[in-house]
Amino acid sequence: MGFARRLGIMVRAVDSVFEKLPPELECIPAKKTVDDAIIAIQSFVMNAFGCLENLAWMWVCERPVWNDGKQLDPMKVGLGPKCKEVRASFTQEFITHLENRQD
Repeated sequence: MGFARRLGIMVRAVDSVFEKLPPELECIPAKKTVDDAIIAIQSFVMNAFGCLENLAWMWVCERPVWNDGKQLDPMKVGLGPKCKEVRASFTQEFITHLENRQD
């Protein structure tokens, strides 16, 4: 899924949460309302991860990032510490930035 579509879904998810659970709400909402908000929050989080995966794939394809002269296994494409080939292609400054935010 592309960035524009993911971002559109994320905006709808945030709007949905604030519609279901507005900050000025003073009563305890119904379970169905809370469940709908949870679904929207989970959608937002999963699409945020999807955006990061898309960025990693763009980097790997544009750079290109290889493993011993071969294309990377799709399971090794990402920004996390287990994606050693991708991480090795970043500047030390960016690697440090990612490591400082790992927790």
